[in-house]
Amino acid sequence: RYVFGELPEIIVNRIEGLSTQQLEDLAEDLFEFSELADLEAWLGYPRE
Repeated sequence: RYVFGELPEIIVNRIEGLSTQQLEDLAEDLFEFSELADLEAWLGYPRE
């Protein structure tokens, strides 16, 4: 099970489209995330 639960398809699609370098950066930054909004912000989604 994922820390954030099951990820919405739009986020999965966005992650799948990242470059190798972006994936490496995300892997490092994930340790600092405490909620799904942190991942969304990292991906560039505005908070509602």
